[in-house]
Amino acid sequence: AYNQKAIIKEIPINFVDRTEGESKINSVRYITQILFYVFTHSSFIKFIITGFFGFGIDFGFAYLFINLFHIAKTTANMMSAEIAIITNFFVNNFWSFKDKKIGGGLFGYVKKFVLFNVVSSGSIIIQGGGLFLMLQLFGDKIISLGMISISSWIVYKIAIITFIIIPYSYVLYNKVIWKK
Repeated sequence: AYNQKAIIKEIPINFVDRTEGESKINSVRYITQILFYVFTHSSFIKFIITGFFGFGIDFGFAYLFINLFHIAKTTANMMSAEIAIITNFFVNNFWSFKDKKIGGGLFGYVKKFVLFNVVSSGSIIIQGGGLFLMLQLFGDKIISLGMISISSWIVYKIAIITFIIIPYSYVLYNKVIWKK
């Protein structure tokens, strides 16, 4: 039709709200299915869930090392952070970024694991430096939130993780560790 110089026009379709009958779409079910799909297929959502899982492991092991084994807090936190890093590597590889699983045999896997540790160490450095800077600029005080009081360093740490560490890690994991 185009070669024969036919005139092509766009004819809009005007939809109107239904006035009779009922829709065959169950909106609650539809929205639930979409959310389920996003949560099960989005590598970013899986990355966030893995991060929360890693945080739990980090905190749990730090607590055990400090309170059960009486290891110094700094050492205990470094050990627990490494355990969380190792766990996050495996969970990210087999779940969060499973469509980009690491190949290359054992050597390739070990190489990416070391690289993951380096990238994760960057997160620890950013977090430590950011926390130090925030404490220097704004001080260490107790923030009262109604019935709850929280130390300011916790708020600073949450802000640093949320606005710097999560984007930093997600981008580097995608561009360096699990790039296709």
